[in-house]
Amino acid sequence: MVAEHTVSLMGALAKQFFYLNAQVRRGNFASRKEYRPAGLSGKRVGLIGLGRIGRLVADICARAFHMEVWAYDPYVTPETLDTEDVVLKEDMAEVIRTADFLSLHVPLTEKMMKPGAFVINTSRGEVLQEAALVAALKSKKIAGAGLDVFEKEPPDATNPLFEMQNVIATPHSAALTKEVVAELARGSAENVINVLEGKPPSYSPNWDVVQAGVSPKAAGRHSA
Repeated sequence: MVAEHTVSLMGALAKQFFYLNAQVRRGNFASRKEYRPAGLSGKRVGLIGLGRIGRLVADICARAFHMEVWAYDPYVTPETLDTEDVVLKEDMAEVIRTADFLSLHVPLTEKMMKPGAFVINTSRGEVLQEAALVAALKSKKIAGAGLDVFEKEPPDATNPLFEMQNVIATPHSAALTKEVVAELARGSAENVINVLEGKPPSYSPNWDVVQAGVSPKAAGRHSA
């Protein structure tokens, strides 16, 4: 699932797997004494967007790794947040500036991040401007990045991000585990049967609109 992928990237960046893997392969076993890896416990993860994936990431980080979780989401209120593990902030900039790890789900201004922080993007490639990210990585304004999505997909082989040792890249595969693909196929079939029997699908944010025979675009105009 995407949440697992996000946290895996977070851990790989903190433990410097990208660097240590290369050093061991080159015969530099002494790299173990450089003490580059950092622990996750006690670090602050900032979540920009607190939907289903964001909440799963928050739960894993807080309960499994004992991280401090701050989040910004204008559509979530403390009353609707069913956990005490997340500090909900009204100021997105404060979350970005203070995070040791930043997991993105909405547009971000890269220059706001504190030095030494890591950015993880498993949402959409357009969320993060790659030119700004390259500049921030080269100038060491941030420590590294874990990317599952890109501005252009598939990305060019000459993408400058691929030349950086402190970048971990995966091919938009966060949700493509064997288990998830099988579950999606099964869920799709079950939803078709449900709809044919007059039942609602398991998940549809605009099912009432669909039943009314109004297009989502038209519904948006009527609600504006």
